[in-house]
Amino acid sequence: MKQLELGQIQALLTNVYQRLRNKEISKEQAKCEADLLKSIVEVSEISRIKNQLAEIKSLLNANRK
Repeated sequence: MKQLELGQIQALLTNVYQRLRNKEISKEQAKCEADLLKSIVEVSEISRIKNQLAEIKSLLNANRK
């Protein structure tokens, strides 16, 4: 599965907003889509932070030697 870039997620959120304003989707549908997109951002951020922590740990272990 392809990961979405932050810019793509922003574009999708903008699309949700536009469709809501144009009354193409309900408030409930817009909220559901926006919540899913926000969850994707959160998971991506957690993954990025975990990678940074692993790098820091590696550097700390290398400096101990």
